[in-house]
Amino acid sequence: MKTIIVGGTYLGGIYGDVYNCQNPLNNQTYRAFADFAAILERFQFGGSRLIVLWWLFAMTAMAFVPVAALVAGELTPAGEGLVLLGFALGVTAGLVQALGLARWPFLVPVLARRHAAATTEAERTAIVVVFEAAHRYLGVAVGEHLGYLLTGTWTIVVGVSLSASPVHPDWVGWIGIVVGAAL
Repeated sequence: MKTIIVGGTYLGGIYGDVYNCQNPLNNQTYRAFADFAAILERFQFGGSRLIVLWWLFAMTAMAFVPVAALVAGELTPAGEGLVLLGFALGVTAGLVQALGLARWPFLVPVLARRHAAATTEAERTAIVVVFEAAHRYLGVAVGEHLGYLLTGTWTIVVGVSLSASPVHPDWVGWIGIVVGAAL
């Protein structure tokens, strides 16, 4: 667990360094993230280090897949139906979030390079429109909306499973149910 916290802090530091957004409340670059052209310019500036960072971040979402399997294995006393539902929700949540994040190391570098090399305003505008559409669909709709919905539902199912299990105290399950509903 300590390795995950240290690694996450390191990756967050690189991200903040590249995007110059250590203090989001007092930083023009962070506030300009609604400007999709600015995102492409900053991404181009970030180079291969930023591509690796986003790939690693996507892999953290993929790490949720074995977590779902391990948790399902621990919940077997709760009943097969809940265990299978929890497993399916957890795996799907990890895959959906990874899919949403995968746009950064695979799609965005190409768009950022083309945006930087564009010779006309129409070409730059077309690239920004493609990026915005991909960002809103893969990032907001798939990765964030479906990812959080599935993760929250998985957490509720795990909470219900823990409450139904004779092995775990009921209050542990209720914490999962409340946290899942909050997601």
